[in-house]
Amino acid sequence: MWPPVPASARIAWVSARPVVPANEAAPHVTAWHGALEAVNGTTCLLHTRSDSLHFLAYRVSMLPLDYTLLDPPELAEPLAAIADRATRAISSFTTG
Repeated sequence: MWPPVPASARIAWVSARPVVPANEAAPHVTAWHGALEAVNGTTCLLHTRSDSLHFLAYRVSMLPLDYTLLDPPELAEPLAAIADRATRAISSFTTG
């Protein structure tokens, strides 16, 4: 079961830091994903929102970019669930 959006917020906001500059992230980030904010020449922030942590986890995980979740910490659990499910899905194709 996905955790609910924290009671303190009607809409959950996500801040994530893609591991690329804004000009490299921009072609991959549509309005559906959220808005990019350039921080400097080497990093940027992605801001997005929804009324569902599950949907936010799905949206962020669809980006073809590595990123670091900055906020909210409640999003870590749904993101981990997606990662675990994907790992199990490919287990017959991996070695180790």
